[in-house]
Amino acid sequence: MEGLEFIRAMAALILVLGLLLALAWIMRRFAGPTAARGPLADVSIVGWKPLDQRRKLAVIRWGQAEHLVILGPQGETLLETRAVKHFNPELPAEPALENGAQPLAEGPAP
Repeated sequence: MEGLEFIRAMAALILVLGLLLALAWIMRRFAGPTAARGPLADVSIVGWKPLDQRRKLAVIRWGQAEHLVILGPQGETLLETRAVKHFNPELPAEPALENGAQPLAEGPAP
């Protein structure tokens, strides 16, 4: 009888582990997006514009600063950083352009 009890115990263990894995998969699949926490909670992409097929220009807001960055296959390059004077996170974002891209933030003329 010891062999039969061992097989039943192993089957029960496999069943419980399978149920736990299925529950974890379901929770991960249907949990939806989670709110950002910690030091990156206030990071947002203000806008981006494709430069060519491989690179794009992005304006990233982090706290009270905006960063102008070129993103490409070789990495990222920070072009400029400026302070945001009157930032209100409760204001709605600007409407998207026809291709789905957000407009770049207007800055002072060089």
